[in-house]
This record gives sequence, C-alpha cells and structure tokens, in this order.
Amino acid sequence: MGGTLSTLGPGWQDVATWLVIVSSMLIAVKETMNWLAGIQDKSGEKAKTAPLGALGALTATTGIGIFAVAVLTAL
Repeated sequence: MGGTLSTLGPGWQDVATWLVIVSSMLIAVKETMNWLAGIQDKSGEKAKTAPLGALGALTATTGIGIFAVAVLTAL
C-alpha cells in the first residue's frame, strides 16, 4: 500500500522546514545567551532573551502546523 505523505506543494514544505530550522536556531541562541550571561532563572527579570524564545515557539508552531495540515490532507 503506497501513497503520498503530503499533498502540499514543495514550496509549502520548504517554508515549513525553514520555519522549524529558524526556530531551532532562535532557541539555541537564546539558551547560549542565557548561559553566557549566567542567567539561572530564565523567566526572571534578568532574562532579556524572552522575545527570542517567543519567536522560536511561534516559528516552530507554524512550521509544525503546516506539516500537520499537509499530512492530514493527504489521508
């Protein structure tokens, strides 16, 4: 039994892939900045990297959402 895993065009799949990659990079940069600054409480007042985390979460959610829609429409 064969089939297509996704019915979305390659452009959408590329966008979703890049969103997940960018998300990973943003979160890695955020964590590295926190580590270099010696910040233990990432949700405290000293943590100025929260916008990077929020942007990383948004891009990951969007990218994974595109993948999910692609797979669900192929069922």
